[in-house]
Amino acid sequence: AMFGDFLDAPIHLTGTNGAQQMRADLALGGGARRLKISENNSALPTDRATVAYNRYSDVLSFDADEMIPGGVTTRDVNRYTVGLEMADSTESWSLETRFTIAESFAGQGDQFSLAGSGLGNVLIGLKRLLFVHDRFVVTGGVAMDFPLGGEALASVGTHRLTVRNEALHLQPYLASASVRGPFFFQSFSQVDVALSGNAIDVYDDCLCTDATIGQYTDQGYWHNDIAAGVWILRDGFENRWLAGLAAIGEFHHTTAITDTDRIEHTFSLGETILLTSPTNRVNPMNATFGVHALLHSNTEIRLGVSLPVAETHDRWFDSEWILQINQRL
Repeated sequence: AMFGDFLDAPIHLTGTNGAQQMRADLALGGGARRLKISENNSALPTDRATVAYNRYSDVLSFDADEMIPGGVTTRDVNRYTVGLEMADSTESWSLETRFTIAESFAGQGDQFSLAGSGLGNVLIGLKRLLFVHDRFVVTGGVAMDFPLGGEALASVGTHRLTVRNEALHLQPYLASASVRGPFFFQSFSQVDVALSGNAIDVYDDCLCTDATIGQYTDQGYWHNDIAAGVWILRDGFENRWLAGLAAIGEFHHTTAITDTDRIEHTFSLGETILLTSPTNRVNPMNATFGVHALLHSNTEIRLGVSLPVAETHDRWFDSEWILQINQRL
């Protein structure tokens, strides 16, 4: 299975209240939504249950007043994912589902604040074996990311902003896998497009009015991932618990295929908000390295780390630690 690297980019909020200006990252579902299909996944249909923990460092930032030096705070994201994949009797098809949660987040300043739930989205994916030749296989599939996760809240002065988590995402993909002696290889290519937007609701405290000011549409992405590994211990190795040990290296590239959305609003007393992505056409690239331990109980224990190799403005995190436990059924 591939380790992965992906964390959905937050929506960037800029708010002004008189001379004060706030900047903050709003993460719908606490950053635990819009999963990439290659995360902890194999190109082959199979029966398995999965549990994963991902710790992303320096992801979300909050600055309650840009006029005060040193006021920026950053927060890590801890994401937990449970999943189940079941194949048919011929192992030509499989259906999987994943559910994510993360820690809730909050930030507080004199004139600005933000908060959000850590409840993530639910992914349902279908995988189909398309081509088999010798030790090379090609599969294809489609996944849907359902917006069951939490919303993001912010306040500008006494006014309130709510970003609803309502975007439904379609994710078609192709994958391949091959084995050559102790070496194994895997690749995924996936498109992720939003079929709907996220409603932006505001409450003007002076006018005592609610309004929906727009629909924020998530950017579309094209993900390409390749992985190579080698069995260090496998054939002829005897141990009471350990059946095999492999080292894996991966390269991941994501590119935005649509422009960022941009929504602006001015409240009755002149306070303003702007929702957008300042980097727009991002191209994050990450390298992932890990070890894969196979136990005699058909349990896989996997530990990895993912590091950005792109320019600073294309980085969504500083580092990622990965722990995955998969049980073959």
